Amino acid sequence: MSVKVYVLLEVLEGECHRAARILRRRPGVVALDLVEGPPHVVFIVEAAERQRLAKLTVSALASVESMIADVQMLPTCNGHSGQFNRKQAYARKSNKRQERGSGRQSMKREA
Repeated sequence: MSVKVYVLLEVLEGECHRAARILRRRPGVVALDLVEGPPHVVFIVEAAERQRLAKLTVSALASVESMIADVQMLPTCNGHSGQFNRKQAYARKSNKRQERGSGRQSMKREA
């Protein structure tokens, strides 16, 4: 199981693209987006264990010279991270609707 942290980072004006190029090359950085900020950069660091995750995150942050002191880190809870599967979520929602609909029909028949 892997652990990850979402990092929200502010950088100096005009340095977003440079910071993104640097961070994309860092080990452990699995995703990165520039956003209309602040924060200006949002990236995800992933590792097999928390101690390694901490080292990779600190290393990634240290590589960005244009970083402003305001950094937010949002670590995921153990065992509760994963890909969102839109098809599965839709199927669950459809099943719940069908269950509710069948309950209504049986109530009408009894009346």
